[in-house]
Amino acid sequence: MYAYLNGTLVEATPSEATLDVQGVGYRILISVRDFAKLPQIGESLLLYTSFVVRELSQTLYGFSTKEARELFEDLIGVTGIGPKTGLGIIGHLSVEELQEAVRRHDIAGLAKVPGIGKKTAERLLIELQGRIKIQAAPQETKHPTQLGDALQALMQLGYSQTAAEKAVKKAADSLSAETDLSTLISAALKFR
Repeated sequence: MYAYLNGTLVEATPSEATLDVQGVGYRILISVRDFAKLPQIGESLLLYTSFVVRELSQTLYGFSTKEARELFEDLIGVTGIGPKTGLGIIGHLSVEELQEAVRRHDIAGLAKVPGIGKKTAERLLIELQGRIKIQAAPQETKHPTQLGDALQALMQLGYSQTAAEKAVKKAADSLSAETDLSTLISAALKFR
């Protein structure tokens, strides 16, 4: 609904900023990382926004870059990740750090974010594989990005999400990085 708001910073705390845009004050929730980038009170500020509507609330979330906003929207699209958790992840990891964690399938790195346990980190990595833009390392193949496709294939075959995640993880650990998608799915089917 709102792509961005450009106005004068009126108030700021580590979790929210109030922006005066032509006489209308907007309360915008922000990450700790973006709080550190805010200008002085009374100065001009542009925040890229995401408008989240829930049953009992309508909330604006603000970000210093379009990439951070897009990442936030990808995060809250993951099962079990709400706006508060998504904002917490963005507050602890930069866009580049999260892209690198997804590319490397770094469960331990994601699990260090407060509120994210090992199971949630695994689900995040699998569901984000096809959603966010990942800068591939020069020597690596597409194997890590195939995990999400393999997960979806197993779920289409009747696996529960948890069983599919376990099978894909075991198969990926047992295969080389050059493995194609069909080989990955075949290997995952053996770990039922």
